[in-house]
This record gives sequence, structure tokens and C-alpha cells, in this order.
Amino acid sequence: MRTGPLQVVLIATTHPQERVDSREALEQLRVCEAYRDDQGAQACRAALKLGLSSSKALRANRQLGFTLLLLNRCSDALHVYNKILELAPGDSQARFR
Repeated sequence: MRTGPLQVVLIATTHPQERVDSREALEQLRVCEAYRDDQGAQACRAALKLGLSSSKALRANRQLGFTLLLLNRCSDALHVYNKILELAPGDSQARFR
């Protein structure tokens, strides 16, 4: 069941200044990676919104896409994976899914 409009927050991996991971963003990333349900998806979005380094943002986006697939929200997951491929064209995990 959807709780609201899809919000995809992606961080460009080519940005010259690397973001510093805040404690709150890292905690949200931990929850994002621990839960494969709506709570996990919301935590992934929260971590991305709070700001993560490009490598951790990529992890959060991958996890968000995977969680959305598990929740049978395939079109939302596809949107996330397509955005990952726009920012990181060589991302084999996004391309595979």
C-alpha cells in the first residue's frame, strides 16, 4: 500500500565536493539497510534527504530500489534504478535489476 507520492532523492556522484555523512543520516541508512518494508523505504529516503556521501547515497538508492521491488512496487523501483543509471551509468547492480 502506498502512503504518498514517490519521492526519489538522488545525489550526483560527480559533484566536486563530497558530502559529509551526518550521524542522523547514517542512522537512517542503518535502518534503511536493516528493514525490507515501508519503514526501510522511508528510512532510505530520509537518509538521502539528510545528505550522504556519494558512495553511501548509492547504497541507499540501491537498497531503496530493492525494497520497493520486495514491496511489489515495481514501477517505483524501476524509476529508482533508472535514476541510478543516469547518475552512475556503469552501475552493474542497477542495470541487472
